[in-house]
Amino acid sequence: MSANPSSSTRRQRSGLGLVGSMKRTLDSGEFSDVQFTVGRCFGPVKAFDVHNLPEKRQVIDIPDVLPDAFANMLSFLYTDTVDLRVDVVIQTLLCADKYEVPLLVDKCCEFVSTQLNTENCLIFLKNGVERRAEKIAESCLQFIDRSADDVIALGDFAAVGKEMLEMILLRNTLSAEEHNMSVDLMKVHA
Repeated sequence: MSANPSSSTRRQRSGLGLVGSMKRTLDSGEFSDVQFTVGRCFGPVKAFDVHNLPEKRQVIDIPDVLPDAFANMLSFLYTDTVDLRVDVVIQTLLCADKYEVPLLVDKCCEFVSTQLNTENCLIFLKNGVERRAEKIAESCLQFIDRSADDVIALGDFAAVGKEMLEMILLRNTLSAEEHNMSVDLMKVHA
């Protein structure tokens, strides 16, 4: 019998497992060799200490990424998990796309598709189109196709603008009552 404890025994002692250990490593910044300073364009800068194994410690400035979005990406890279929120999911998707993390892009798109409702679909559509997040825009358009009467009744089309309104209305898959559309869409031109 070996004097070294088995890996399962070691895991039980720490209580963390691989994901928990990786999260602790990320959160503590212990033994980090790269620091990203993130978010200068959004307000206060946040520093993230990560592990990359260069010969000497580096500091890398990333001004155009929201710190919460960068934190989500790092969490996903270290632990394969992410706690997305509606208020930061678009920025997280853009960060994941910028740094070529396609599995996180997919998770963001899946998250948005589960959060869509008549009150937020137009805002998500606008963000998806403006930020070239095609998967999110398509999820929104499909939701609008299925729920057109309710979305039109809510009538917040002024927020999306004429071009997006035309994009919605010209879809062959849009299912809405014509009389509802003409009355409610007049609000856009008023």
